[in-house]
Amino acid sequence: MEMERINDDTFLLRIENQDLIDRGTSIPELLGNPGEIEGFFHSILEEMGVLNQFEDSDGLSFQIMPNPDGLELYVTRIVDMGDESTDERMVRNIVDTIQHSLTDRIGKKRKEDKEEGKISPKPVINTEDKSSTLKPIDVTVVFEDFEDFVSMAKEAS
Repeated sequence: MEMERINDDTFLLRIENQDLIDRGTSIPELLGNPGEIEGFFHSILEEMGVLNQFEDSDGLSFQIMPNPDGLELYVTRIVDMGDESTDERMVRNIVDTIQHSLTDRIGKKRKEDKEEGKISPKPVINTEDKSSTLKPIDVTVVFEDFEDFVSMAKEAS
């Protein structure tokens, strides 16, 4: 198990499949039992010695990303400051989390490609034709219920 601090409010815990097995659970079992999740994550935070760092928070947000090696668990503390900076801070935490996850995954893929002798083509951007500039897109995935999410997580692992 590894821990990495993303910013003042967010930690990344990488939990390997063997760590889950050592605790008598697996990704599908954990995600399939919502009552077990909170206690499991609480025990992980306590074991890693970071639980006390969340004592002044109004709550915790957990983002779980299953991967072939186990789970990536982003833990973000929610601090109500009673003004606009709370929203800005929340957006910053979300952006930091997404950016970190994507950078990590892209870096791993490039390293694998390099080790296998594959060369990833670099994108060609035509700076002269402004009409071809890509616009950012937002994607929201909505599940009917938690079981649909669990089903998707099982298929992804």
